[in-house]
Amino acid sequence: MFTVMRTRAVRNGIAVAVLVAACVADARNTSGPPSTAPVASVTVAPVTDTVVVGASHQFVATLRDSASQVLTGRTITWSTGNGGIASVNSGLATGVAVGSTTVTATSEGKNGSATLAVRTPPPTLVRVILTPDTIIIAAGGTRQFTASAKMSDSSITTLTATFGATGGSINGSGLYSAGTVAGTFRVIASAQGKADTSAVTIQPIPVATVTVAPASATIGVGGTQQYTATTRDAGGNVLTGRTVTWATANAGIATVSTSGLATGASVGGPITITATSEGKNGTAQVTVTAAPPTLVRVMLTPDTIVIFTGATRQFTAQGRMSDSTTVPITATFSATGGTINASGLYTAGATAGTFRAIASASSKADTSTVTIQVRPVATVTVAPLTPTILVGGQQLFTATLRDGLGNILTGRLVTWQTGSTAIATITVAGLATGVAAGSTSVTATSETQTGSTTLTVNATGAAIDTVFTDGFEGGSTALWDDNYNPPGTSHTVITNATNAHAGSRYLQITYPAGGDGGALSRSFTNGTAGGYDHLYGRYYVKLPATWQGGTKLIMFRGSRTDNLFSSFGVAGQCPNGTNFFATNIVTRDQATLPLRFYSYYVGMARESDGVTCYGRHGNNEDPGGTPANPATYYVPLDLSKGVWHLIEFEVTLNTPGQSDGSQKFWLDGLLKGEWSGLNFRTSSILKLNWFTLESSMNSGTGTSPVTQSISVDDVLITTAKP
Repeated sequence: MFTVMRTRAVRNGIAVAVLVAACVADARNTSGPPSTAPVASVTVAPVTDTVVVGASHQFVATLRDSASQVLTGRTITWSTGNGGIASVNSGLATGVAVGSTTVTATSEGKNGSATLAVRTPPPTLVRVILTPDTIIIAAGGTRQFTASAKMSDSSITTLTATFGATGGSINGSGLYSAGTVAGTFRVIASAQGKADTSAVTIQPIPVATVTVAPASATIGVGGTQQYTATTRDAGGNVLTGRTVTWATANAGIATVSTSGLATGASVGGPITITATSEGKNGTAQVTVTAAPPTLVRVMLTPDTIVIFTGATRQFTAQGRMSDSTTVPITATFSATGGTINASGLYTAGATAGTFRAIASASSKADTSTVTIQVRPVATVTVAPLTPTILVGGQQLFTATLRDGLGNILTGRLVTWQTGSTAIATITVAGLATGVAAGSTSVTATSETQTGSTTLTVNATGAAIDTVFTDGFEGGSTALWDDNYNPPGTSHTVITNATNAHAGSRYLQITYPAGGDGGALSRSFTNGTAGGYDHLYGRYYVKLPATWQGGTKLIMFRGSRTDNLFSSFGVAGQCPNGTNFFATNIVTRDQATLPLRFYSYYVGMARESDGVTCYGRHGNNEDPGGTPANPATYYVPLDLSKGVWHLIEFEVTLNTPGQSDGSQKFWLDGLLKGEWSGLNFRTSSILKLNWFTLESSMNSGTGTSPVTQSISVDDVLITTAKP
């Protein structure tokens, strides 16, 4: 039988449907000789079809005997009812002229017919017409261009064209904007391989007014005044890049340079200084007076001060002039001990002794004697208050020393003791170790002043061990072991009970524009163990309402027990199980600041170079897609701006040789992320032994777009989640 397949051909740019007849064997005549029965019927397919003039269509004839069996191998002749409308050859009909005709197939005296309609082909694009042909336009002006199409049937229609320009610019709708460069350029409209152009002449906007500033000035003989000229068009818009010439009405009184700098020559005036551009003038006045008095001597007051360490005192500078007058002057201040700012405010340093404050101006200087005395300790405050540890557990205590004015004192000797060494012992650095269950006092002494608190020691397993805590109420970052401050970064304890999360102080971390916030780290060696296998950490953080970009927040590091700093300076390196591991909580650089893990672990995906590793999120954001042991996140993960958030982070190390490590984080008390099946180490040489406030930017540039700060308070590290 015949199988009819429809295809599409393109003739004269017009898609034409074509039926192709393919002869295949009749499945009912797979054996034996062909049938000799006479043709009983002829059927032509399709029954009707349409082509355009010049296009063709394939008709197919099917022959059957009186039993409706398909016959093959018979002779078929084809004809059309009107050869002026269509011709036919072997069933392929071709449109000749517009109209309708029959297409007939004949075999053994039997006929079958179909109807073919011939239509007019659609018109084609002959020419692109761009209007207007020519324009003259001022720099910065705009003009609308339109494109039309002339068709093969002589009709004019609208056209969607592609626009371009050799000078200035033109958008997709044909709106042309003149550039600032004068000259003759072209606008081009193109479509379907045809194009048209228009000539564009750009003329500079003429200067309409010239304004000189300042309008008037007084200078001394030999003194100078810089004048500036502003050129504007008729609409008051400022014009740039125009040539300006300068002239003086009397060079004997004042001269003026080609850049508008007037110099006093002799006493007189006022005289006119004129700026000219494109024939337009602007003027100003200058008066020249006798030369002003000159500085004879710098006088710094007070002459001598005695000041305590850390205290401040204001210095002022005056000048004795050549006319014997005394006037305030702007001096440059410096000091050989302590510091002094640009306004003369002196701050005594921590070192006692005799130093000098210096004020200098116009190559002249004066000095004052500064004697710094050590301020005695007035109060000692011990932190934390009433902590609890386990037998064998440790607690680091800190002592904050203040003078009689409440100023914090540093660099003083502090001694430590416990009320009962049978309950707890304490080192010279304030590290207490639980010996037996009970309570004992912990006392710090400095310069005869003491401060104390109570330490409770519970039996093993009776309580969670507090490894570290800092609410920054001590007024400094002295509890932290490593303070990394890149240029412009600051880690400052702020005293402001209103803004603090709790108490009266909090930590402010400043990120300078083009930099980051550095890092503040605390180590935990757990005695001779070198660290921990499980730690929980939490802190409160607040990002300002104007915060921009993502940032890292808190990190647990793992260093070697024989090299406590092996986990530092390893960004871009790949952990091998014995060198380091690290895991962070970060905010992504997105508008909603979603939280993520940011972890370095054994077997993590590498960058495209095959040797570099950066922290991984554990999802499809990692190179190569989601890892085999993915992290699970629970939305929403967004960190709101302008409010305090509680971030909690718990890490459990894997058993060396197994991938059974895990980590979790919580946002404001709700579990938001968990990741198990991790391999942080291959040897117990690595331990959890660092906690870091990691304040580097988590964005493409790695730097802060503006100078901005975050707030941190109430850090707590324990051996398990409370």
